[in-house]
Amino acid sequence: MAKVDGAVWVISGANRGLGFELTKRVLEASDSTVVVAGCRDPSAADDLKKLSSSNGSRVFIVQLDVSSPDSVQAAAQQISQDVGQVDVLINNAGTVDPCEPAMVLDISKYSQVMRVNAIGPMDLTQQLMPLIRKGKGQTIVNISSIIGSHGVLEQTLTSDGKASESPFNSWQMAYRCSKSALNMQTQVLAAELKTHGYKVISIHPGMPESDMGQETSSQTGLPTNTLQESATGLLKVIHGLKPADTGKFLDWNGNAVPW
Repeated sequence: MAKVDGAVWVISGANRGLGFELTKRVLEASDSTVVVAGCRDPSAADDLKKLSSSNGSRVFIVQLDVSSPDSVQAAAQQISQDVGQVDVLINNAGTVDPCEPAMVLDISKYSQVMRVNAIGPMDLTQQLMPLIRKGKGQTIVNISSIIGSHGVLEQTLTSDGKASESPFNSWQMAYRCSKSALNMQTQVLAAELKTHGYKVISIHPGMPESDMGQETSSQTGLPTNTLQESATGLLKVIHGLKPADTGKFLDWNGNAVPW
């Protein structure tokens, strides 16, 4: 097991997009912080491997497919052997469904999106909880989305109660439902752990210029923001969290998002 002097962050989906940007910026913020970077195929994660080489023992790359319970369990065991604690867990790995109306959505795709975006984060959180208890940060961050918000959906309805033509109302049903489920998990887990001082939040990262962010932006009309803007904002929010913030749904600027 490596000797760890600083905080240990675990970031799923760390090989590209927002996950990779978060990994870089967490490392830049402190010389003592260690990042466990989870990704499905470490052998193909060239940028992540370069980052690991340039940061020595501060980066541990772990094979992690959150859609596979066996992979999640094996990753948790590896993390326990490598670093022995977790201070901050960022459940970032995610996927989207094809942008098509709800009534033609392939149910097998719906199931897969729910598995990755909702069940996977809960599985990883459960498996890592013994290590989170050993850490000092006691922080769990679920990367959610504003389009999983019931409040935002309600705002797109016309005054007579009929759904408008906005893609907000029917497209990406699996993704939206998975993020709504993730948000409920945040609230339930926050309530369960509140008396122990844990900080559990959902956070909307904006529409970062990643494959997933651009796909969602193109269908909703929401403007994109750069990966750097998203990561910088997210980390500022995370570093500023207090126990009283547990159970909140925030955006990358720290503003409250309606459930």
